[in-house]
Amino acid sequence: MKIPLTDENFQKEVLENRKPVIVEVSAHWSGSTHIIKPILKRMAMKYNGQIIFGDLNIDTNKKTVREYCITTVPVIMVFNNGNIVDQLSGVFSNNDLEKLIKTVLQR
Repeated sequence: MKIPLTDENFQKEVLENRKPVIVEVSAHWSGSTHIIKPILKRMAMKYNGQIIFGDLNIDTNKKTVREYCITTVPVIMVFNNGNIVDQLSGVFSNNDLEKLIKTVLQR
């Protein structure tokens, strides 16, 4: 399950979280977003309890989008201990995301 993220809850749910957090920055109108959604859903189920998955809508959360200089979707930002530690942009494979997750979990 993914947590819906907003400008209002980003600090608490992402930056203050003790677990690693993967933030999907997406938009309903983005075809690429729809391509990666099933990959993220599978990974969220597989790594449930180890990593938090969240979804941030680019159109309704302008403050956070500006803060992280996001200009395109989809973007996957990986946070650990409140810091961004990695990022993926555009369409990616199941293997790409799994490698990223395993790297974060080893830190």
